[in-house]
Amino acid sequence: MDDREIRGLAIISKGDKPLFLDEEHFLVPSQSSNKNYKVEHSQIWTCSCPDFQNRGLKFGIECKHIHAMKFFLKLKNSTEQDTLDFFEELELTNNKKQCVYCKSENIVSNGKRKTKSGIRQRFKCNNCNKRFTLEPLKNHLLNAKMLCLACDLLFKGNSLRDIQDTLKQSFGIKINHETIRQNILKFTNKMNEYTNKLEPELGKNWSVDEQKVKCKGKWKWMWNNVDKKTRYLIANTITKERSIKEARQVFKKSKENLNKNKKDDYFKDLTITTDGLHGYKKAIKDEFLTVKKNTVSHRPTTHPKVNKSENMVVERYHNQYREFDKIRRDFKTTKSLEQWSKGFRVYNNFIHENKGYHLQGLTPAQASGINILSRNKWLSLLEKSLENGCQKV
Repeated sequence: MDDREIRGLAIISKGDKPLFLDEEHFLVPSQSSNKNYKVEHSQIWTCSCPDFQNRGLKFGIECKHIHAMKFFLKLKNSTEQDTLDFFEELELTNNKKQCVYCKSENIVSNGKRKTKSGIRQRFKCNNCNKRFTLEPLKNHLLNAKMLCLACDLLFKGNSLRDIQDTLKQSFGIKINHETIRQNILKFTNKMNEYTNKLEPELGKNWSVDEQKVKCKGKWKWMWNNVDKKTRYLIANTITKERSIKEARQVFKKSKENLNKNKKDDYFKDLTITTDGLHGYKKAIKDEFLTVKKNTVSHRPTTHPKVNKSENMVVERYHNQYREFDKIRRDFKTTKSLEQWSKGFRVYNNFIHENKGYHLQGLTPAQASGINILSRNKWLSLLEKSLENGCQKV
C-alpha cells in the first residue's frame, strides 16, 4: 500500500462514512478538515480535491479520497454478503430443513428468488414436488433476518431511524421507520405470548420496585418483579398512582404468570424484597392471604424489613430499561407503553446475557432452566413463537 492508500484507509477507520448522492457520485469527508470532496465513478475515478486536480489528472494518480471510497464499497459489499450468509445458515433453528407442506426432509436447493427484501433461497421437495422458501415471515417487507436485527438494535437503545439507516446500509433496502415499529411490536407480542407458556424454575426470593416512565407528557409508574436467583422478570405492570391498590397489581400479575406452572406450595416461605414504600406490606398481605370458599389460595409470605442496597437486582433492571427508554423520551399512549414493556421483558428474559459472576454469560431464561434457543436467539424465538400456539403470518 502506498501513502495515499494508507491515508484513505485511515479516513474509513476513524468512522467517517461517505455520503451516497447516487450510484456514481459520493461525498467523502476530508481527513484534516470539515470539508467534503465529491468523488465520481463513471468510466474512471475522479475527485474534486486539490491533490487529484493537480497531480491525479496529470500523472494518473488516485487520491486518498478515491481510495477511501473503494475501501468503503469493498467493506460494505463484503459485510452485506457475510450478513446474508450468516442468516442463511441460521435460517432454521434446529438446522432441520423440512418441506413446509408435507414435512419431508427430502428436499434440495432450487435456485434463488429476488424479492423486495432481498434474495431468498428456494427449495424443492422430492416427495410432493412443491417449491418453497424457508423464510418464517411471509408477505412482509421486513424478512426474518431484518426483523431480528431491528429487534436487537431497538432494545439495546437505538432509535427507529437509526435502525432504518442500519438496514439501508446493511441490506440496501429503504424501509419506513413506522413499518419497522409496527413489525417489532407485532412479533414481540407473539414472542411474549409464546414465552408466557414456558415454565421457568425460579428461586424463592423476589425483588420488587417501581420506576417512573413518561407517557403523553405525564409520569406513570412501572412496577417490576424480578427473581433474585435468575434475574428473570416475572411480571411488570403500568399504573397512574402508587397506592396499595396499584401495588397489588404486580403481585396479582406475577401469580397469573406462574399459577399455570407453579403449585400453591411454591408460594410457601416466599420472600419478597422491596424498598421503603409503606404500601407494599399491606399489598402483600392482601394479595397473598386471600380466602376463597374457606380455603387459603396461597400461603403467607414473609416481608422482611430491608435496606435499599439489598434491592439492587431490580435496580439493575431499571438501569437496563433506561438505556432503552431514554432514546424514546416519551411514549404516545399507555397501550404502546404496555406493548413495549412486554417486548422488553422478552429481551431481558431470553436475549440479554447476565454479566454477574455466578450467572455470567447466561440469559435469565437459561439460568431458570429454559435452554431452547440456538446461537441466534431472536431468530429461534421468532420461529418457535410462530410454530407454537401463534398463528403463522
